[in-house]
Amino acid sequence: AKTWGEAIKNGFDLGLEESGCKTLTVIYEDDQFVAQKTVTAFKKLTEQDKVDAVIVSSSSAGNTVAPLAEQKKIPLFAWASDPKVSKGRTYT
Repeated sequence: AKTWGEAIKNGFDLGLEESGCKTLTVIYEDDQFVAQKTVTAFKKLTEQDKVDAVIVSSSSAGNTVAPLAEQKKIPLFAWASDPKVSKGRTYT
């Protein structure tokens, strides 16, 4: 999981650098693929950091926080193979 997370972070950082975007701030949280840590990270990002959107990188993380994203009306982008992550949802 650590290697996967590092690759995703590197990809985002490279994309931001290559795009020249100066107005987008990315906040990274490591949930270690543990559902409770995913919820804790989501709550921190949405309640403390007041982010405009959240991105997760697995079906398990997506399934874990999609109901919270819907409840809070926060856009959630999930790289997921499980179609249930977004099925019937407006914000995911």
